[in-house]
This record gives sequence, C-alpha cells and structure tokens, in this order.
Amino acid sequence: MTLVERHRMPSTMIPPQWQAILQVIVGEVLLTRAETWQAETAFRSAIVIAGAHRLSHQIQRTVRGSARRLPALTELALPRR
Repeated sequence: MTLVERHRMPSTMIPPQWQAILQVIVGEVLLTRAETWQAETAFRSAIVIAGAHRLSHQIQRTVRGSARRLPALTELALPRR
C-alpha cells in the first residue's frame, strides 16, 4: 500500500472508472496478504464509485474478487429493489 500512497494523484484527475479499478486491484492485493479489513474498505470504495457512475462491470469485478472471503460485500453490491 505504501507504493500506491506515495504516487497518489488527486481523485479529480483520475476518471471514475480508473478510480474503481484501482480500488478493486488494491482490495485483491490486500486479500492475498490476509489484510481483510483493509481489503473490505477498498472493495467498498470501489462499489460506491462504480455505483455512483453506473460502472456495472467494476461492481462485478468487486463481487468476483471478494465473494469467497467477504460475502457481505456481495449483498452490498446487489441492486436495491
């Protein structure tokens, strides 16, 4: 995470799709390192960004990346009816 934090750009300069992609990748890396709490935070951020900008593919990526170890995120990503 240190490398990502060192090269952070203002979020207004990064398109929303890339912001969501970054959060999904960070979440996946953190899960492989067994840093579940931080991974959940990154995945939640990806879902919020993707939902706000109707980026359904990024929501699907988040669900695929977190479904086994963080099942509650799958429910968060489901559309509200």
